[in-house]
Amino acid sequence: MSPFWHHPEQSPAPLVRGQSDNRWSIGAIVAVQDSQNANTEALEALTGGCNAPLFQLSSGKHTDVHRLLAGIDARYISLHFELKGASSQSLWTQLEAWAQAHNLDGTELRGSIAAPPSPILTAALLENWPQVRSLSVDARPWLDPARSPVEELARCLQQAVDLLSSMETSGLSLTQLNKQLFFRLAIGPRYFLDLAKLRALRILWANVLAAYQLPEASLPPIHAYVALDTRASMETNMIRSGTQAMAAAIGGADLILVPPASSDPEKTSFTQRIARNVQHLLQMEAKFDWVVDPAAGSYFLEKLTDELCERAWSRFVELQ
Repeated sequence: MSPFWHHPEQSPAPLVRGQSDNRWSIGAIVAVQDSQNANTEALEALTGGCNAPLFQLSSGKHTDVHRLLAGIDARYISLHFELKGASSQSLWTQLEAWAQAHNLDGTELRGSIAAPPSPILTAALLENWPQVRSLSVDARPWLDPARSPVEELARCLQQAVDLLSSMETSGLSLTQLNKQLFFRLAIGPRYFLDLAKLRALRILWANVLAAYQLPEASLPPIHAYVALDTRASMETNMIRSGTQAMAAAIGGADLILVPPASSDPEKTSFTQRIARNVQHLLQMEAKFDWVVDPAAGSYFLEKLTDELCERAWSRFVELQ
C-alpha cells in the first residue's frame, strides 16, 4: 500500500451499501442452556436497547421455543438463531407453531437461522417467512490479525459460491438462493482494514452476481461479530470494542454483535450493558446511522477498498 493518496488515484465510488441509510441492528448473543434463563437474559437485552437477539442453540439441549420467546414481540425486532449441532427442522417446526399460536404473519418476521444448508428449511422460509434467511456464509474462522483480509475475503466468496452451487440442485433459482444468503464476518483490531473489508465484500459479491447475470439482485446482509482478545483485561476490551464496533458501523454492517468484555459471571450484567451501550453511543450520539456509507470520499479508504477488491478477486479466481 502506498503511504500517500490523492484525488487522481480515487476511482468513482461504487455501490457499497444496499439501502438508503446506515441503520444497523443492535445484536446480543444469548447462549441457550435453559430456555427460561435464556428468555430472561433476552428480555433484559431487549429492555436495554437490543433489537436483534441471537440465540445460540447447542446439540443435546432441548429448547422450548414457546418458553424461549415468551414476552418477545417479534414484529418490532429481528430474531436470529445459531445452531451448534441442534436440529434446524425441529427449530422450524417449533417456530411455526409459536408464530401460529401468536397469530403472527410470517411475511412480517425478520431474522436468520445459521445452520448447515437445508433445502427443506430454505424452501419453507422462502414460502412462509421470506425475510428470514438460512444460508450462512461464515468467514470468521479466516480472521488473522497478522495478515491482510485478502484471504478472508477470497475464502468467503469461495464458500458462498460453493454453497449456491450445492443448493442449485434443490430446484431453487439463484435469485431465490441469494435472497436467503447472509455473511458473517469477524471484526478484529485492524481498524481501517476491517472497515474496508466490509465495503469490499459488497463490491465483490456484486461482481459475483453480475457473473451469474443477476446484476439487479439485492446484496445479502452482513453480520459483524466484534472479536475481542480473551487474554486482555476487561477495561482494555471495553475500549477496543468501541473502535471495532465503529469500524463495523462505518463499513456498513447490517447487524453488529459486541460480546461482553469479560466472561466473569459476577460481571456479566454490567459487561452486557456496556456492550449494548457501545452501539447506542454510535447511533444516538455519533449519529453514524444517519449517513449512507460514511467512508465514501475518503481517498485512503476508497483506495484501500479498491486494492482489497482487486487482490481478493485474484485470490478467489485462483481458489476456483
